[in-house]
Amino acid sequence: MSFLHGRYANASALLLAILFFVISLLIIYIPVLQHTGGVVAYPLDDAYIHLAVAKNLAINHVWGISHQEFTSCSSSILYPILLAGIFMITGPHVAIPLLLNILAGIVFLAFLQKWLIKQSVTPLQQLLVMVIIIVLVPLAPLVQCGMEHTLQLLIYFLFVYSFADALEQQDKPFPWKIYIYGALFTAIRYESMAIILVVCLLLVFYRKWTAALLLGTIGFLPVVLFGVYSISMGNDFFPNSVLVKSSMPPLTVNGIYNFVTEDLVLRLFTGGQLNQYSTQRLLFLIPLIYLLFYEQINQKPAYRFTMIIMMAASFVHIALMLYAGTPRYEAALVGNSMIICSTLLIKYTNWSINKPFSGPGWLKVLLGCFVAFPLFYRGWHANDRASTAAISIYDQQVQMGRFVRQYFDHERIAVNDIGAVSYFGNGYYLDLWGLGSVEVARSMRKHYYTPHFLDSLSRIHQIKIAIVFDGPFHPLLKKWTKIASWTIPNNNASFSETVFFYAVDPAEAPRLASNLVQFQPALPAGVKVAYY
Repeated sequence: MSFLHGRYANASALLLAILFFVISLLIIYIPVLQHTGGVVAYPLDDAYIHLAVAKNLAINHVWGISHQEFTSCSSSILYPILLAGIFMITGPHVAIPLLLNILAGIVFLAFLQKWLIKQSVTPLQQLLVMVIIIVLVPLAPLVQCGMEHTLQLLIYFLFVYSFADALEQQDKPFPWKIYIYGALFTAIRYESMAIILVVCLLLVFYRKWTAALLLGTIGFLPVVLFGVYSISMGNDFFPNSVLVKSSMPPLTVNGIYNFVTEDLVLRLFTGGQLNQYSTQRLLFLIPLIYLLFYEQINQKPAYRFTMIIMMAASFVHIALMLYAGTPRYEAALVGNSMIICSTLLIKYTNWSINKPFSGPGWLKVLLGCFVAFPLFYRGWHANDRASTAAISIYDQQVQMGRFVRQYFDHERIAVNDIGAVSYFGNGYYLDLWGLGSVEVARSMRKHYYTPHFLDSLSRIHQIKIAIVFDGPFHPLLKKWTKIASWTIPNNNASFSETVFFYAVDPAEAPRLASNLVQFQPALPAGVKVAYY
């Protein structure tokens, strides 16, 4: 690789890494665009929630899935604001999140290479580290999600690695960029608050009291300001998505005791799915790398600070976070943990074809492969399912949104996948899963989430039709009139392959049935329709 030597070697390494990333993304997206006829589709209905909030914020100056009322439903404060700012210039376009994520991915690689150059890593080593991170994040499927997680990966990196470098130079004033990164960190994802706390504790340990106080105050400021505004608008301090999806223990003596003695132990040492196994392995991999390169780490305290933060972040994530089929909640954690691990491994290990490993060397390699295997398998699996997941969402949720826009725009509808319906439509939407409706979210937390409650709430809000999955709501649906169902082939993303259409108001049954018949020819090939 002669182009990785000489004057333009660093630029060549970055360009090759970006090329690898772009090709990975094209491999995912070409089948999707072929299926959709060129329409951008995302593998998660949640991406359309951000789109809906941004659309209403840009056009109607209302934060929510409906222009009719404020709803604290976004898992990010910053991301919908960025989308809304772009929408105010370009108008709402479904491709904007994808383009924004591609840009964020490229900027992340550029900042990563800049840091690697500071570590005196050769261009070939830079390329190896960047390719490893692209694979393990995995960056292409993360970008394809169209959500805030790519920006989270970037800001996570800027905050943690800049902080570690700043703390290493303890005789110098703490740079203001760290405080700015801290505020952006919590604004992009709420769970970043845990990392801010870890970092503040490190500052206290090194008696940097002023820096700890400032970072804690500025870092938590976006969450506090938005939380106060949310309460003033009749919602809760934290968004519904955070309250419904987190696995925080009940704040009682028994609740905390059971969490520590039972739930936490199970989360640390057992796993129900690949993404959980992968984050558990970080608790082994980070200490293993620390022991293997103990001497080099002691010579550069910034490495030690980074590994302490990532170890603590891994523990907190495993203890408190839920896991999704798409590797997104843990992507920033995995990516930033593997940056320091892979850099140490590649920088300080003599890799040579002419000098094969000795017996102990092979043992280290085999041990490392065993520990890291779930991370590599997770990356492969995410890339393998990315295309079919986006096709599933297009065939089901996007078609639900198109149907609502065409026949029930500006009307009152109940759904359990709120994203695409609320983005394409302009009505009032009752979210039966609680992300977009505070009354439902509160009923879940306070344990009165029952079929009777949901039916009563639907009547109060004068809901006309419902588009739902049968399984979770079966007792409730006996009160409504079933009209039809759509069943998608090869489901790889949706809760269920079959979604059902109900008339909540019996007077709407004839119109709903007629509209479904009219819309049927517009459904993608392979979607099966049944009428009842």
